[in-house]
Amino acid sequence: TVAFRVRSEVNSRILLESDRAALLPHHPGRAIWAHERLEEFQAIHLGAAQAEWMLLGRAEQLSREGAERVTQPPLDTWLNSGSNSARPSCSCIETPQQGSLDTPGGETEP
Repeated sequence: TVAFRVRSEVNSRILLESDRAALLPHHPGRAIWAHERLEEFQAIHLGAAQAEWMLLGRAEQLSREGAERVTQPPLDTWLNSGSNSARPSCSCIETPQQGSLDTPGGETEP
């Protein structure tokens, strides 16, 4: 089990049978891994703006290489489905004859 910082000791105890996830410092990416014992670790943290910038760059690269068109997936469909096992489908990839990648203008590197 991996637990990032949680709001309360109760939530931490549900996840880890320990209050340590509630006591984690306010560092993005800090987490606790519970297997045979509890170990605190620092995961890679990528902010939403930086992740979006990197994905747009990769989509542009794929478009230049003649790969399939990449569009924004319908995330609200699976995020609001109420199922933890739901994953976005590959409906975000279309065939090349449907057009080229549309990117918003004025995008700059963060």
